[in-house]
Amino acid sequence: MFVNTKGIVLRVYPFKDNSVIAKIFTENYGLISFIIKKTKSQIILAQPLTIAEITYKESKSKSLYYVKDVSVDYVYNSVMFQNQKLNCCIVLCEILTKCVKEINPKLYNFIKNSFIWLDKEPLYHIGFDTLFLIKLCELMGISPFNSLTNHFEKMQLDVKEGVFINYKKTTSRDNNMIIPEKESMELCQLAQLTYLDLRNYNISAQLNDSIFDYMILYISNHLVDMHNLKSIKILKELSG
Repeated sequence: MFVNTKGIVLRVYPFKDNSVIAKIFTENYGLISFIIKKTKSQIILAQPLTIAEITYKESKSKSLYYVKDVSVDYVYNSVMFQNQKLNCCIVLCEILTKCVKEINPKLYNFIKNSFIWLDKEPLYHIGFDTLFLIKLCELMGISPFNSLTNHFEKMQLDVKEGVFINYKKTTSRDNNMIIPEKESMELCQLAQLTYLDLRNYNISAQLNDSIFDYMILYISNHLVDMHNLKSIKILKELSG
């Protein structure tokens, strides 16, 4: 039986001379691995970030599927041509490949709408990647920010416990799992924003890199191991 679904290409791996394997998070069926032929009609699915509508033959006995038809659902205008945006999305796609598995239309729409919002913005806003992870944690049911009140001064995020605690209580705990006060407060402030708020949000690239890494640490402790993200290592080497 042929089925139709929309999907976002997260990762692409070499397979054979005339084909690749693409991991695509679909709206109706979760994360699926497809064999993509390097033909004019399918080559678009060999490009990470592609948002497309896909028709394929369903089979419960297979782990790899062949695409029958594909059409682009959204055409990017800037993401593919602005390095900051593209690098950000490549990292987020690798993270998503590890995190998303099951059917979750709400999560699919969040990812799609986030990438489209970023594409439509004239400039890249520092903090987008960290805010994306904050919102991802909310959708995955592991958000630490639910424990917050409106008064989060002097609070620090306990990564292991997944809650914010008063800084006075950190002395007897593993300091490696307690996010410093400055970074904790920045995360708290960022968690209260929408993407639109990023237009007026000021944060240094260095501080954002720090809180982004802390969110990776948090996700690694509550969802799936993120310590060996190849894309982050490559980008840091290039920027260094």
